[in-house]
Amino acid sequence: MNVHPMVPGLMLALLFDSGCSRRQPIAEATQPVAEADPVTNARLLARRGDHPNARRQWAEVLARQPHGVFLSNGPGDPAAVPYAVDAIRDLVGQVPLFGICLGHQLLSRALGGTTYKLPFGHHGGNHPVQHLASGHVEITSQNHNFCVDAESLGGRVAVTHLNLNDQTNEGMRVLDAPAFSVQYHPEAGPGPHDSRYLFEQFAQLMQNGTF
Repeated sequence: MNVHPMVPGLMLALLFDSGCSRRQPIAEATQPVAEADPVTNARLLARRGDHPNARRQWAEVLARQPHGVFLSNGPGDPAAVPYAVDAIRDLVGQVPLFGICLGHQLLSRALGGTTYKLPFGHHGGNHPVQHLASGHVEITSQNHNFCVDAESLGGRVAVTHLNLNDQTNEGMRVLDAPAFSVQYHPEAGPGPHDSRYLFEQFAQLMQNGTF
């Protein structure tokens, strides 16, 4: 497993692989964070063979000294991968975390929450999601059949995003740790690209340690 050396001005974010697509890297910056655009300002190791999979233990992940860990998308029911939940539970509070899709669901279960199966699932590239703090509506790409029950998290998170079609949870921020996640695909390629700001938010979280 080839690990890139730390480069001054760049931040290293390991991709915690839950079975994500290999069609394209999430992002890999080749310039200082301050000069990079919002999508490439985190050095996310999404190349084949350069990221730990979900069966690795938290100590092995932290041994690589990342500035953050990206919890990837992936297929299926989050309840079927308890080993990933266990590893993420031990990462919470140790390093900044950003989860998408299945990563969002696994983070919620690691925090003690529950997930449930949607009647029809969310699929396609035109789902309206509201960013609650700003009121802005983002058009998002989605492909999942399960959803986070935000009420089951017992006030440990703040809900950040809401699906306007069925009022289900689309995002959260952990109140007692540097971690956040969304249910949809901000990395969608081709688009929509309304949610690319989330990668900038992750880079700022890694750089400053706070939202």
